[in-house]
Amino acid sequence: MSLTTSLTLSAWIKPDVVPPGWSQLIIKWDDGLPDRHEFHFALRDGNLSLKLNTIDGEKEVVGNTTLHAGLWYHVAATWDGSTAKVYLNGSEDGRGTINAPIWDTTSFLGIGRKVSGALFPFNGTIDEVKIYN
Repeated sequence: MSLTTSLTLSAWIKPDVVPPGWSQLIIKWDDGLPDRHEFHFALRDGNLSLKLNTIDGEKEVVGNTTLHAGLWYHVAATWDGSTAKVYLNGSEDGRGTINAPIWDTTSFLGIGRKVSGALFPFNGTIDEVKIYN
């Protein structure tokens, strides 16, 4: 899976808790090169976050709405090569400009946490994960 010039990620999530810091949803991460993940879709302090590791460095878009425990949400993130957006329940919740292509790695795909290690796991339910180029 090589998503270096565009991507769309989506899922249904129901957090059991919304802790401060990171809760990973969908991540493509290379543990051998920790600064070479391709994408990181997560909750950051309860808000949606899409981080892309570009050839110009790490770039992030954060949503404006804080999620709450015990509720179902449809979450999505898109990047068309220049604009990154996060969506909550079908409505745009944040956007930013990310122009550079992202790293193409042989990273593993993680859902709910990094593939190796339990750093920043999502505590809840994730359903219907979809990944598109």
